Amino acid sequence: MTILDSGLIVVDTSALMAILLEQAEGAACSKRLLTEDFVAISSGTLAELLVVAGRHGIREEAMALVRGLGIEVVPGLADDAERIGDAYQAWGKGLTRQA
Repeated sequence: MTILDSGLIVVDTSALMAILLEQAEGAACSKRLLTEDFVAISSGTLAELLVVAGRHGIREEAMALVRGLGIEVVPGLADDAERIGDAYQAWGKGLTRQA
């Protein structure tokens, strides 16, 4: 997480994955995110989160966490990040089917 200003945090993939995977630092990340006025994630980082979470089989849980925490996706659209994640899930590194 990056704290840009009082009450403003830009969250990264590692912080959200720590929460999702119930890692030791995940509890502290979750507590901090819940106490801030504004939490943001870039659309590119959201796409990365969806790729990483997909490799762990928890892609839907990752999106639910972002939505549940009310994390603002900037710039771009959350739909764009979801489409990037979908594309990677279907055709990304090591995921394509052999002909």
